[in-house]
Amino acid sequence: MPTARTALLAVVDGKIYAIGGNDSGTNEMYDPATDTWTTKAPMPTPRNFFGMAVYENKIYCIGGTRYSGTGLNYVRYTTNEVYDPSTDTWETKAPMVTARWYLQANTVNDKIYLMGGVPNRSINEAYDPVANCYTTKAPIPFAKTDDPQGVGIEAASAVFDDKIYWIGGLNQVYNPNNNSWSLAHGINISPTGAGVTTGEWAPKRIYVFGDGEANFAYDPASDKWDNAHRMLWPRSELGVAVINDTLYVIGGHYFRSSSAANEQYIPLGYGTPDPTYPSPTPSPSPSPSPTPTLSPSPSPIIIIIGLAALAVVIGLLVYFSKHKGFSLKTNSKV
Repeated sequence: MPTARTALLAVVDGKIYAIGGNDSGTNEMYDPATDTWTTKAPMPTPRNFFGMAVYENKIYCIGGTRYSGTGLNYVRYTTNEVYDPSTDTWETKAPMVTARWYLQANTVNDKIYLMGGVPNRSINEAYDPVANCYTTKAPIPFAKTDDPQGVGIEAASAVFDDKIYWIGGLNQVYNPNNNSWSLAHGINISPTGAGVTTGEWAPKRIYVFGDGEANFAYDPASDKWDNAHRMLWPRSELGVAVINDTLYVIGGHYFRSSSAANEQYIPLGYGTPDPTYPSPTPSPSPSPSPTPTLSPSPSPIIIIIGLAALAVVIGLLVYFSKHKGFSLKTNSKV
């Protein structure tokens, strides 16, 4: 990445957008097909650790923080700014109800769910991009820093089968359809990024990265965790993006040093579609048009035989006409 930072990532039309981080509004686009970066229009309000989600090919950057320049004070934002990659322009939308940073943002069924953050670690608000308004939802059940399971400020989240998995010590699952939470098998790490493979190119899994070099794969179907290939460079507060079931882990920091690392992770089993993934229904092949049945043409042999028979008949009639007094014209005695 051209600018080392703790940027957040979003994918639109096969391109990865790295936005914000390190008190900046930097916006850089990565094209995996050409392995190149392009600078785009910066975010109007520079900030870090906001929530980022995509809705109808637009990138929503909500909340976040920025160093105030005095002591250890940080400004918390409710700002909601939307980037349109097709026009390379920004637009301001209705601000978030509760100012916070380190929140997670996920899109499910045309709503963007804004969960957790500092200082309101349990809050869950749903933003409607069409109506441009917010609704308070069921809070995260376990989201205190003194929780014995280690659920703290940092967490990773991902959408799997229209449910949001909030992973940070515990593995808490939110179902937007009935506004309820449940617990799944957790893992004792403090992750900072997650991505989901769809099953089209690789088995369906949630991959969780950080701190350090950690990479774990979670299968919601079996509720089990597996070790995955560790990252090449240890870091936290990184960004994760997924394109065609290939994961990209970009940016972050390590011991207060910002990272520009861009690592591509190809999951185990890549190239073998998940059997639970619904394959496209093939279009029915058109029924072949029936070949018209042709009336059989008489063969030359049959024609010859027929002519010979006719000649025999005519010969007999002439014979009888001469010897028995019959006329061919009148068929009567002479």
